[in-house]
Amino acid sequence: MAIVLAENDLVEAKLYCRSQGQYSINTMHYRVTDILGASATDASAAQEIGTNFGGALRDLMSSRARYLGCSAQILLPTRRPRVVFEGNAGDGQEDGEILPRQVAGLARKKSDFASRSGRGRMYVPFPSELHNDEDGFPNAAYLVLLAVFAGLFDDPQEVGGGGNTATLSPIIYNRNTNVGTPITGFDTSSVWATCRRRSDVRGGDRVPF
Repeated sequence: MAIVLAENDLVEAKLYCRSQGQYSINTMHYRVTDILGASATDASAAQEIGTNFGGALRDLMSSRARYLGCSAQILLPTRRPRVVFEGNAGDGQEDGEILPRQVAGLARKKSDFASRSGRGRMYVPFPSELHNDEDGFPNAAYLVLLAVFAGLFDDPQEVGGGGNTATLSPIIYNRNTNVGTPITGFDTSSVWATCRRRSDVRGGDRVPF
């Protein structure tokens, strides 16, 4: 059942991908900062975020990998059940085999604070061998697409419609303090990163649908 969003709700969104039995889960957080009309729901948040991020993520993956969908869950002030949007699911857009397991693109989230709690990062999964240049670095075309994807990090998500909307403002969430730092920018890495947390067996790495 969809839950209506309220101002100051903390919403956690997750993007799910899979390849060869291996799952990738990337997490983002948003604070509800503005309500119009009767607001919107967590289901509409999952749909909007999944639509906006899913296509950009598929552009960065081998066709041997698949984007599965997006979930949204209200964490605070009261934890609610997770809702899932599977629209926009599909295979990666680049031909070629996947680069060695755990190789990933790297995009970083920035805020106005210099401490570790004021930064975040996202490991972009399952790049193709055709994304790799002859020297073993992400090629120019991949870096352009990575910047497009990372450019979504600081974009507020306007969810709902028909005069009933909510604005979700992107934050870097500190689980120890329950404080969210507004995201003000991004950058990307020109070298490959290694995502060591991805696995085939850990329960936390399984998709919820």
